[in-house]
Amino acid sequence: MIWPFEQFQAWLSKQRAKVTEKDELDPLPPAIAAHIDQKLQEASVNPTCRHHLLSTLEDYLDTWQTDKPSANSLTVLHSPAEPFAPLLQQSLQSWPEAKNYVLHVLPLEERPQQTSSITQALETARSQFLTELGLETASDRPLIIVIPRLDIYFLRCIGGWQAIEQLRDMITADLSRFWLIGCNSWAWKYLNIVCQIEAYLEQTAHLPRLEGEQLQNWLQPLLKTLDTQVHLAEGRSQSDTSREEKATALYEDLANISHGISGVAARLWRTSLRYQLGSTKSESETDPDSLPPEATVAEILAAGSLKQQRARYPEMPDLSAAEDYLIYAILLHGSITVPHLALSLGELEVQVRAQVQKLLRQEVLHNQDGILTVEPAYYPKLQDRLRQNNFVIGGDR
Repeated sequence: MIWPFEQFQAWLSKQRAKVTEKDELDPLPPAIAAHIDQKLQEASVNPTCRHHLLSTLEDYLDTWQTDKPSANSLTVLHSPAEPFAPLLQQSLQSWPEAKNYVLHVLPLEERPQQTSSITQALETARSQFLTELGLETASDRPLIIVIPRLDIYFLRCIGGWQAIEQLRDMITADLSRFWLIGCNSWAWKYLNIVCQIEAYLEQTAHLPRLEGEQLQNWLQPLLKTLDTQVHLAEGRSQSDTSREEKATALYEDLANISHGISGVAARLWRTSLRYQLGSTKSESETDPDSLPPEATVAEILAAGSLKQQRARYPEMPDLSAAEDYLIYAILLHGSITVPHLALSLGELEVQVRAQVQKLLRQEVLHNQDGILTVEPAYYPKLQDRLRQNNFVIGGDR
């Protein structure tokens, strides 16, 4: 289709207007950003995921208790960008049926520095829960053993999954105990290749893919704590004129680009929030940096307004093939230290550390207390990129 020149000019003007509007919006001032981040941390567990996890667990427990020869484990698969351990912890803490069971969480939270120590840690944990079980002689409550992260029990290297095989044998040896396991879907796919894990732990379930309404019910109340009206970006069509229609469109877009993954959605939602000082002020006064550092949330909101834009991916930096392998290794393990990452890649630690530093500067990776993770906002694009380059990755749903 060839557009008339006048129609093209009108289209171009609209695009320039959109760019101008976007450029007028600034990142959230530190006080508001800190407030939002705190509320997001407090509400980090999505209620839909919590309800799904507990209802699924109860269904499998009912089958296990009524048919003892049945499988005695449930593995909940999730995206590597999903913070599953907090979800599992908060879900079990709020579970009304917990009083009817003895819950024992295996204490391993991160991989030991020496991978051979994982099997030793497992044996210690087994002795510990057997001792605790002996103290429960006056109770006939069934035992549920919880492994929040199966992916920390292996490392992709020679002999790096011996602890998984040991766990596999422990689980299948005694059907009188039930095991609740969390594992990222990429690690599960790998473990199924190297040690056929699903042949032994056959019962699996995925976290749900969140819809726009579920994300809206979870995230929108966090903005109400600011006691101000947040301006919403225009809807996808001219018919989306009311505030409710605009909000519905924004959260449906968020569900779409986040693939319904709560961890990804939360990050993309957070970056969609922008700030604009009042348009009546002079140009020198409309610089957010001109706000005093000690300005309170109320003062900042009185001087300007918040706007929720359509969620969009951050711009992906150019990645080399070596960086693809490094990012894949981190996603496969969920989180990992630099020494373990070097061992997994079969490269010198000094070389891996240099690659990591570059990706940290580009904010593709995060480093918290020496533990590397991938920025969730990049996850959907990285997943597509690695799949297209024939990496073996698991499905999130």
